[in-house]
Amino acid sequence: MARVKEIVASAKLNTKETRQEKDLSLSSPKDWLIYGEHGCFILYDKKLKDFYTDDWNERFVYGMVLVRVNDTRKGNVGIIVRFGGNTDKIKAFLLMLAASYCATEKVPLMVDPDDMKYIDASKYNVAKEADLNSGMKRTKVVIKKKIDLRMVTSLEVLFRKQFDRHDEFRNSLIEIAHAKFDHLGKTI
Repeated sequence: MARVKEIVASAKLNTKETRQEKDLSLSSPKDWLIYGEHGCFILYDKKLKDFYTDDWNERFVYGMVLVRVNDTRKGNVGIIVRFGGNTDKIKAFLLMLAASYCATEKVPLMVDPDDMKYIDASKYNVAKEADLNSGMKRTKVVIKKKIDLRMVTSLEVLFRKQFDRHDEFRNSLIEIAHAKFDHLGKTI
């Protein structure tokens, strides 16, 4: 036992566990990333990488929109399934991503009446009246100049590729966003 203590002492190892404090402060928008796949777009802070297994994780997810293309009596349309954001600007941006996705799929985006306030009429062709074609009263919008979704999400893909070989982070990100924005637009 004395020999073991001598060896450990000679190695000058600090046997006390060093506790590293995690930085819970929110970063600037330059550290924000956009996950995007199959009509799902999530805006988050890259600091989430250090917290996605912690209780603090929701604070690093800023917004989410999930769009599904559905067949209606008058053709296919994009319907918002999940939507929310921490600010009105984030919500407006996410709707632009959703409308761009719908433009890529060659369908209009159907927007609920409560969410029309996030639609800038100068950036969209907006139907004059809402209709019930999608099963609920919604307004058809088509973005005038769609966003290049690959370009917007490319940094996020590269970021995740560095450490998320088995999609644990990706799956947690989606789960966190769904939990946070469970009630369309209402943050839990």
